[in-house]
Amino acid sequence: MKNEIHISNIGPIVSATIPIPSEGGVVVLRGINGSGKTHAIDAVKRLEGEDVSLPLRDGTTRGTIDGCGVKITVSGRTVRNGELTVGHIEGADPSLLVDPGISDPEAADAERIRQLCEFAKVTADPSKFHEIFGDEKQMLVMVKPDSLKKKTLPDMASALKRDCESYARKLNDESLNLFGQATALIGVDKVDDLAPRDVKRAQEQQTSALRAYDAAVAAHNNAASRREEYEKARKDLDDAKTAYTGGNSNDIQCDVDASQTEIARLKDLLTKEQTRLSTLNAQLNAAHEHEKFVNKCESILGTPVPVADSGEVDRLKTALDEANNAVQLAIHTADILDRQARGRAMQREAEQKRERATHWREAGKKCTDLVQNELSRVAPQGMTVEEGRLLITHPERGRIFFSELSLGQRNRLAMHIALEAAGTGCLIPMRQEFWEGLDPENRAGVAEQAREHKSTIITAEASDGPLRAEKYK
Repeated sequence: MKNEIHISNIGPIVSATIPIPSEGGVVVLRGINGSGKTHAIDAVKRLEGEDVSLPLRDGTTRGTIDGCGVKITVSGRTVRNGELTVGHIEGADPSLLVDPGISDPEAADAERIRQLCEFAKVTADPSKFHEIFGDEKQMLVMVKPDSLKKKTLPDMASALKRDCESYARKLNDESLNLFGQATALIGVDKVDDLAPRDVKRAQEQQTSALRAYDAAVAAHNNAASRREEYEKARKDLDDAKTAYTGGNSNDIQCDVDASQTEIARLKDLLTKEQTRLSTLNAQLNAAHEHEKFVNKCESILGTPVPVADSGEVDRLKTALDEANNAVQLAIHTADILDRQARGRAMQREAEQKRERATHWREAGKKCTDLVQNELSRVAPQGMTVEEGRLLITHPERGRIFFSELSLGQRNRLAMHIALEAAGTGCLIPMRQEFWEGLDPENRAGVAEQAREHKSTIITAEASDGPLRAEKYK
């Protein structure tokens, strides 16, 4: 049975038949402008599943597209029946890979890469990147929401790579800042290996030395005071012995006794003797006071005088000074060690941030590598996507942009990619302006490649006469 596509009441087309040669090749829709060539190509795209708008012919209420196992009825609502019996790549056009018709090189390559994604049936699915970020939750924290809304996988990968690089720069800046702070903390101070490092113990030793010093000073002062007291007692005793002219207390007591006897015997002399007794009593009290004072001085003089050792005080003063210095040195050393410890902690944190920055830069590269891996299913060996540009390895010129290849070279590669992706016996629509821009040699090359894959390319060119489909020879 002959394989054909029948179109009726679509655009200006009343009825048209497009043959699908079993041996493959190129079928060209010819006719004057306005005859429906573009509508016929759109009808083929709709047959393949593309969402293409198809207007009905004026004055009709129903149009049809029938062929390759599928029938589409276009009316108030479009009804599709059957399953397509030929291979195809929905939404892909090899001519856009050859020449997207965009002057800006980067924008042109973006369209070429989009076409490669169509051929590879690669969609902009954020889940493809989950493993790179660890999981979906981590990715949502890391990237901007708009990055996950990109329409094509390459655009999404580029946006995610920018997000990763931005975060890596932030981590790197934080790392440099921490390294700077760490250097300032650690500084050039060096710690004496013999310097005390236990501030508490140094303070305890300082307190002990202070108590010993205070005790020594107190003992020294007490000894000096006792010495002064001793010397004063000696002087006072000498003075008292020299100044005292009274008699002995025993002798005076005898006189008192005699006087009392005399008083008892001589009542008449009472008044005189009472006066004398009062005087003698006063003298006796004075004698007692004198003897008491003398005994006190002799007691002091009988007690050994402590010798104040000023050398011991000096030694303890030196020990106290050393303890004070040790405390200050311990505090200074502890401060240096604390700053060094915090500095090393900052260095470790800085190193971790630097490693994380490297990790996220590599993650960004993995995002673009993922696109390359996805496209490798259709891209020929040597064709890669780098920084949003499509590159190819030329046998003589090395790595060059795909756009720098000749038209014939780009055309052969594009057709090879499209035909390999669609499979043998596929159906590929091609833009009219692209076909018309090819010279006879390149047209013959396209037809030959299509025949090799037993696939059919449907394109168009302007010519005289009504709409018709002819096999290119």
